Amino acid sequence: MKSQQGVFQALENLHKYGFTFISNTPLDCTSSLAERIGRPRETHYGRVWKFESDFAHGDLAYTSAEILPHTDTTYFTDPVGYQMLHVVNARGEGGESGLVDGFAAAQKLKASDPEAYNVLKSTPIPTHCAGDEGEFIVPAREFPILNHDHTDKLYQIRFNDNDRSPNWNISTSASFYSALRKWHDFVMNQQHWFSFQLAPSRPVIFDNWRMLHARTEFKGTERQVEGCYWGRDDITSRFHTLLGSTGKQFL
Repeated sequence: MKSQQGVFQALENLHKYGFTFISNTPLDCTSSLAERIGRPRETHYGRVWKFESDFAHGDLAYTSAEILPHTDTTYFTDPVGYQMLHVVNARGEGGESGLVDGFAAAQKLKASDPEAYNVLKSTPIPTHCAGDEGEFIVPAREFPILNHDHTDKLYQIRFNDNDRSPNWNISTSASFYSALRKWHDFVMNQQHWFSFQLAPSRPVIFDNWRMLHARTEFKGTERQVEGCYWGRDDITSRFHTLLGSTGKQFL
C-alpha cells in the first residue's frame, strides 16, 4: 500500500469482488491506512473508530453476541459505501467473520422467485438508529432492500433487521415477510458465506452496498477492532483517477 499501484490493486479488488484484504498492516496504522485509501467518512461512531464488547454504543458490534448478515447504516439517506475492519487485539474463542455477496443472493432469489424479488425491490422499509442517547437518525425517505437505478440495474443492498422500525403498513406486511423469509433462507445459510477469522495486521475492506457482513459469537473480552467508513462517491472517484493513470477502461 506504499505505492499508488498497491492502492489501485486494493480498489480494483473491491470493484471486482466486493472485498479485499490488506496484509502486513502495522497494528498502529489503521488510521493512516484509512487515509491512504481515501477520505474516511465521519459518523456518530467517529472518523476512525475502535470497538470491543464494552457496550460503549447501543450496537451489537459492542458486544460479544452473534451478528447476523447485514449491511451498515441503512438508516442513512446515503449509506456508507465501504467499510474497513482491523483486529488489533484478539484473545478468546469464536468471533469468526462472514461475508455474503448480496448481489449474488439477489440473483438467486430473482431466478427462483421473481415475485418475492419484486416485493423486496418495491417495498419501502422504515429504518432508524436510536441506540445512543442524543441520537435518533432516520433517512429522508424509506428505501427497499433491493435498490435499482433508472436502467433497472441493482446497485445497492440495504438490509439490517436490527435497523427496521416497528411502524409498518399492515396491508403489505404479509407479502413482504414472505419474501423476506426467502431472502433469509439464502443469506443466513452459512454455506453461502465466505468465512474467515479476522487477524491482526490483516484488515478487510468491503463494499457495504454489495456485501453483507456477519460475526459469530465470541468468548473473552480482549477483542478490539478498529475501522472506518468511506463514502461511496469518494472511493469511486479515487478508483477512477487511478484507473485513468493505468490506461485501463472502467466497466
